[in-house]
Amino acid sequence: MASIYDTIVSAAQTLGLEYRIESHEPVFTSDVAARVCSHPPRQGTKTVLATDGARLVLITVPTNAKIDFRRVQRHFNLGRLSIPRDPSLFSRLGLPAGGLPPFGLPPDVLVCVSPSLCDEPHVYLNPGLNDKTLVVSGPAFRALALHFGAVFFDIAKSTE
Repeated sequence: MASIYDTIVSAAQTLGLEYRIESHEPVFTSDVAARVCSHPPRQGTKTVLATDGARLVLITVPTNAKIDFRRVQRHFNLGRLSIPRDPSLFSRLGLPAGGLPPFGLPPDVLVCVSPSLCDEPHVYLNPGLNDKTLVVSGPAFRALALHFGAVFFDIAKSTE
């Protein structure tokens, strides 16, 4: 079985997208990744895995944004969302700690993305490994996200 990293990179190649991989020390949060990779926080992705007890949903916003969980609940008609507490969930999904990508998980996981990321000249995302960052253009990020079944809607709370 291919790793999530291999699945995402293979999709970028299949779609003919330009990308680069940046290797770095292992990081466990999007804020630290922004500092290590020296990119503006609005160009980085912050991805959270949430559940309503029945469904899993990947939620991705710019690093400097906060997630509006209620908008996500309403959009997908989900119950109250929370962060899964099962420590084995990430390993069952094939993910290391700090290796949560915005897409590429099994198809039964719902995927939603803040559309503002697609307007950025570069998007820095976790490709499923905590020591690598995949860098693509905003339009390439959109193409990848759509390839993995993502839906786009305003899920970021204003931080101002």
